[in-house]
Amino acid sequence: MNIYKKLISWYGKRTVIVVTGIIVCLVIAGLYFIPKGTEVETVETAKKIVSVKAVSELQGAVGDISILGTLEAKNEARLQTESSGRVTSVTVKLGDKVAAGRILATIENSRESAVVLQAQGSYESALAAASQSEVGVGAAERAYTEARTNARNTFRTAFTINDNVLRTSIDLLFSNAETNQPGLLIDGRGRAPELNQERVRIGNMLAAWRASTESLSNGSDELSLVAKAEKDTKDMIALATSLSDLLATDDDGTEAEKAQNATYQTVLSTARSQLDGTLASLSGARSALNAAKSGFEQAQIAGSNTIVSSADAQVKQALGSLRLAQSSYEKTIIRTPISGTVNALSLKVGTFVGMQEPAAIVSNEGGLEVKAYVTEDNIKDIRVGDAVVIEPDVKGVITQAGSALDPVTKKIEIRIGIEGAPEGLTNGQSVTVFLTRTTSAVSVNARILLPITSIKMTPDGAVIFTVNSESKLESHAVTLGAIVGDHIVVDEGVTSAMRIVLDARGLRAGEEVEVW
Repeated sequence: MNIYKKLISWYGKRTVIVVTGIIVCLVIAGLYFIPKGTEVETVETAKKIVSVKAVSELQGAVGDISILGTLEAKNEARLQTESSGRVTSVTVKLGDKVAAGRILATIENSRESAVVLQAQGSYESALAAASQSEVGVGAAERAYTEARTNARNTFRTAFTINDNVLRTSIDLLFSNAETNQPGLLIDGRGRAPELNQERVRIGNMLAAWRASTESLSNGSDELSLVAKAEKDTKDMIALATSLSDLLATDDDGTEAEKAQNATYQTVLSTARSQLDGTLASLSGARSALNAAKSGFEQAQIAGSNTIVSSADAQVKQALGSLRLAQSSYEKTIIRTPISGTVNALSLKVGTFVGMQEPAAIVSNEGGLEVKAYVTEDNIKDIRVGDAVVIEPDVKGVITQAGSALDPVTKKIEIRIGIEGAPEGLTNGQSVTVFLTRTTSAVSVNARILLPITSIKMTPDGAVIFTVNSESKLESHAVTLGAIVGDHIVVDEGVTSAMRIVLDARGLRAGEEVEVW
């Protein structure tokens, strides 16, 4: 009553009466429309349906071996780079048909091209010297004099190039380069003291070389001087190569430092090209001088026209140098040795590649085979010549089977030939292969094999299920052995008389089931 009086005082008597009446009407209406005799339905949980089978009935029901393999072309070339440097051109696209010998890409080869040109000049010079050995003493003497003059000029030019490379290229990477204590400006990876000492030695070597150029005369021993110049040039090339290799392996630092390293690499690459050309010039001058000297001496002995065998030897030596230079040049060119389709292309213009990096894969699609791996247990049931089925319905035959485990996969490799030329198979495609066993897997020590699906792994180990008289599941612990196809060997915990559930997935011990 107190609450009713307060509501009247707050909202007025008329308002309170109206609201009270509405509430009473709603309660009466709700009671009237509720159905009489409504009962709550009880939902029964459906029992799981399982299939059971005697273990004895499962023996010999082991299915075919199912493995995953990869289609490969029988005739395939996997090309790798044989030289390091920047890729300057790529002449094909993925999927292009190419003929044998086609150039697929090239790596920066200005240095190798220069060496070929120099070696070609040396070879032609040796040929000229050999032809001159067939004339008299006077002509031989003139040829010898010209060769000595050319050797002295080549000696001077070689010094100028070596000195310029040291001052303008190599010294960019050293501080206090002109002193007896230079400092390497890049990460030497433990070789900084060695390279600093080499810079001092090279500087002293060039100082001695400069003195030799200033004292050159007609009485100089040009052969010894040119041979010494060749050795010094090789030392300079070795120093430039070491610095370039350090820059190529230095991936640390900021973007600005990486850009600076790239600039240094370009400078050193140009320097090495100049040094290689110089070395070829010195070698050619020495070969020509040797041939001319020998021809002159032989002409003096014979006193008349003669063919000098030593000149022919110099020609062969120059030809060998030319072939070596051409071989180095060819290593910068990626050619396909077979006709086929470009199925992989790893090179891009402008990128830097090292030696033995993947370049391209060219395959002849005329013949495909499957490469697959099987376990030690499965290989016992496989023989060369066995028929197989490749999904979906392509026939094949086992052509090769390894006898040892692959060190990477720890399995044994087999090769499967494909009958005919079926459509829909592509090189590199993964396929499923079904192989029929040629021996009974059950015969191995008479062990029991069960379907893998009948095994359930629990925190306490592997178990199988049987159904008791109350239609409830009972679990039995088992000891497992090797997997054989879609079956597994059970060493302990099961007898041939037991009737087990074929699919234990999602089941638990004590659960009530319905046997189908």
